Order: sequence, then structure tokens, then C-alpha cells
Amino acid sequence: MASSLYRLKFVYLLFFLSTFHLVATHSFSYLQSLCHGHERFYLLKFKESFVINKKKSISIDPSAYPKFASWTSEGNNSDCYSWGGVECDEFNGHVIGLDLRSSCLHGSINSSSSLFNLVHLQRLNLADNHFKDSQIPSTVSSLSKLTYLNLSNSVFSSKIPLKFSQFSQMSSLDLSLNHLEIKKPSLGHLVENLTRLEKPDLSWVHIPSSLGNLHLNILDLSYNTFKGNIPSSFGKLIQLSSLNLAQNELTGRIPFELANLTQLTALFLYQNFISGQIPFRLVSLTKLSVLHLAGNRLADQIPSSIFNLKNLEFLDLSLNNFTGKVEFDKFGKLKKLTSLHLSDCGVSLIISETSANTTLQKFQTLGFYLCDLSKFPDFLANQDELVWLDLGTNNIHGQVPEWFWNMIKENLEVIDISENFLTSLGQHPILLPWTRLIILYLTFTKLQGSLPIPSFSTLEYLVSKNSFTEKIPELICNKSSPQVLDLSNNNLSGSLPQCLHNFGDSLLILDLRRNAFEGSIPQTWTNGSKLMIINFSQNKFQGWLPRSLASV
Repeated sequence: MASSLYRLKFVYLLFFLSTFHLVATHSFSYLQSLCHGHERFYLLKFKESFVINKKKSISIDPSAYPKFASWTSEGNNSDCYSWGGVECDEFNGHVIGLDLRSSCLHGSINSSSSLFNLVHLQRLNLADNHFKDSQIPSTVSSLSKLTYLNLSNSVFSSKIPLKFSQFSQMSSLDLSLNHLEIKKPSLGHLVENLTRLEKPDLSWVHIPSSLGNLHLNILDLSYNTFKGNIPSSFGKLIQLSSLNLAQNELTGRIPFELANLTQLTALFLYQNFISGQIPFRLVSLTKLSVLHLAGNRLADQIPSSIFNLKNLEFLDLSLNNFTGKVEFDKFGKLKKLTSLHLSDCGVSLIISETSANTTLQKFQTLGFYLCDLSKFPDFLANQDELVWLDLGTNNIHGQVPEWFWNMIKENLEVIDISENFLTSLGQHPILLPWTRLIILYLTFTKLQGSLPIPSFSTLEYLVSKNSFTEKIPELICNKSSPQVLDLSNNNLSGSLPQCLHNFGDSLLILDLRRNAFEGSIPQTWTNGSKLMIINFSQNKFQGWLPRSLASV
């Protein structure tokens, strides 16, 4: 009897404990679902300081919407735990994250903003809004727990507060695309305590030439106004894995001290005014996978040391002043190289007859514009992963080879063979086979015969200054949403397909001048079309320009 009574008490005890645990857990969960009242108040005050104005929004993000819309002090949605863009700690209820990017905010932020009372914030994203050239308030330093801060493209201006140096927990910082500047002391002094900072983006931030001491893995100073030589002190930033100085006003030579950056995997110096030779010592950058030097004034021959950078995947030397000849087979030794751009870099590219029989890496992009080519490179026949191909403005003569039409049917998106001396497209299909093609340039190539029709996906189709004849094939009606259609300066004839009006929602440029078209111009374009440029001149059309096009 005693034993049974003991077991019964034990069962009751278990039931009581489990019930208590269930109630306590539920109550705890309910209590923690509520954010703190004072933080809710600060958020609502912050909301009140802005106008939600989509018309004044600078956002190009089609998904932009006002996250403030869900912030209210009344009804079932008064708990900021459920507000758009707000993240609360699930254990203590404090607001630790605020993501208001692309929220159509329009207004100023000053030092007394209630935002800076949210002292538990760890992540803050205000990117892609309009803060009316506000200066970043120094009181931002009160958010000392921030690990992530993004203020990019939000119309901030003036200098960056020195108190940014107090963000000792910061690992990610993006201040790009504003009108900000760093004044004395140096950039190094500003970030010297930010020992966890890995990837600062300071594009468009005006930075003085003095860097000070930096301990970063990634440094992006692109789209600034740096002038003069690249400081040799960059060679001391030995921890860098990526250095981006693109789109500045840098002059002089590439300092050989950059060869000390042996951890570097990416170097971007494009669109500057850098001159001289590529330093031979860059061969020591054995981890380099991206080298982008386009749009400078680099001269002399392309150094042989480049062909020893065995980890290169992307190489762009285009738009420079190199001299001499370079053998394509040397680039073939870089087995990881998938993107090669030599367009208008000053060299003559020599592609041997044996290249077609050589096992080459699979390229994704090739830029050989103005490289003095005299024929279609045969090795392309085996390049079935190619996405982007530029052979424009060379000395390629004769007929397009038959293998060209069977090349890379599924991947190719951009083709430019314009400004050559081609006379025939050869045995090409009327509907070109590249199913993902976006851009096709065939201008100024002396081509004859019927007009080839690109795939349905093509957005830009330019075939001007050729000798194409006959009517526009009806297959062109199957194109989905072309933006640029230039058939000018040919010998095309007949009437225009009435289906051209189907492109009214997408077409920006339509140029049919200097052909032999006749009949009437399609009457069905509406005033709501997107046409910006239209030219039907020097044809044989009858009647007047349709009234619907009068405002184009």
C-alpha cells in the first residue's frame, strides 16, 4: 500500500513539474516577445523625423518599400518585435538590428536623433535612402556595439567623424557612394582601433594621400579623387588580400613595393593615368587571381613575368599603350585563366595555327577588340563555356566560318564582330542559334545577303552599315523585349512587319534610316512607348509620321 501511494505521489509530482515547466516556458516566451518600451519609443521618434516619399527616393532597387509602414504604437502590431526591419534579441528583448535599406526615407539625421539611444544595436543598415546631405553625427559613437554599419548611397556629406575610431567591434563598414571625406588625421588613425574590420568600402570617399597605419585584409578606395603617384607605403600593408584603387586620378608608375603584398589575390588599378612598365617584381604575387589594369597609359611590352602568375583567373590589360606582339599560346599556360581582355592595348595578338589542336582552358570572356587579328581564331570552336566575345575592329576578312554558328549555343550572351572586312555570314541559320544572346554587334562589316535574326533573348541588335538585302524576316516578331534595334545603312526593302508595335514597351532606340523600306509606318505605337530615338529617314515610306510618334 505504501509502495503504491509512493508511486502515485511520484506521478503527481512529475505531472506538476511538467505543467509548471510548460506554463513557465510559455510565459517566458510571451514576456520575451515584447521589446522594451523605451526602445519602442525611440524607434517611433526616429520614424517621426522622416518623410516617406517614394517620389524623392533615389533608390534604383525595384523592391524598395517603406519598412516604417508596419511601425505603430496601437493595435496588435504595437510590439516592435514584429516591425519591418527590426531585429530583437530573443533572450533579453533588446533591439540589436535595424535594416532600413531602400525604405524611401527622406529627411535629415542630427546628433539628437533618438536612433543613437538604441545602445544595444549591433547591425545598422540605412543604405539607399535620402538624408539630404546630413553630416554623420558624432553621437553615432554611442552605438559602441556595432559590428556592421552600412550607410552607402544615402546622400551623407561632409567629413567622417573621428569618433568612428571607437567602433572596436566593427567588422563590416560601407560608406560608399556618398559625398564624404576623411580629413586629418589619416585614414590609418581613423581605423587604427578597428582591429576586426575586414572589408571597408570607402568608394567615392575623398581620402588624403596619407594613409597612416592600416591593418586590413581588404582595402577598397575606388571611385575617389586620389591624385599623384601610388604611395610606396602601400607596400607595407602586407596583410592585404585585395587592393582596389580603381577610378581615381593616379599617375606615375606602379611602385615595385607592391610586390611585398604576397597575400594579395586581387589588384584593381583600372581607369587611372598610370604610366610606365608593369614591374617585373609583381611575379612574386603568386596568389594573385585577379589583375585589372585596364584604362591606363602603361607602355612597353607586356612583361613575361605575367605568364608566371599561375593562379590568375582574370586578366584585363585593355586600353593601354603596350607595344609589340604577344603570342596567345603564352596565355594558354595560365591554366586557371578564364577571362582575358587585351582590347585596344596596343599589341598585335598572334594566334598560331596549332592553337586549335591544343588543349586550352575553358574561357568565359575574351576581349580581342583592335588586336590586329586577320582571321577568326580557330581555337574558339572548342570554347563551349564562352559568355562574352569581342572580335571587333580587326582585319578579319572573308566569310564567317561554319563552325562559328555551332559554337557555344547555350552560354554566349555578347558577340561583337563589328568593323571587320567580312563579306558573308556563310551558311548561317536564319534564326541564330545562341539562345541566351543579349547583345549582337555586326556593324560596318560589309556583310551581304538576308538579315540574320538573333535569338528571342537579344536586347541590343546592331547591324548598320552593311549590305543586307530583302525584307525583314517575320521571325523578328518572336523577339521578346528588344531595347536597341539598328538596321540603318543597308539595302533592306519591303514593308515593315506590323508586329514591330509589339516592342513598344521595351524599345528605346529604333534606327531604320537609309534603306529602301516602303509602305506605311506602323500606326499602333502609343504615346506610352519608351522610344527615345527613332529614325525612319531616307526610305520610301508613304504618308505622314503616325500621330502616336509625334512626341517621341
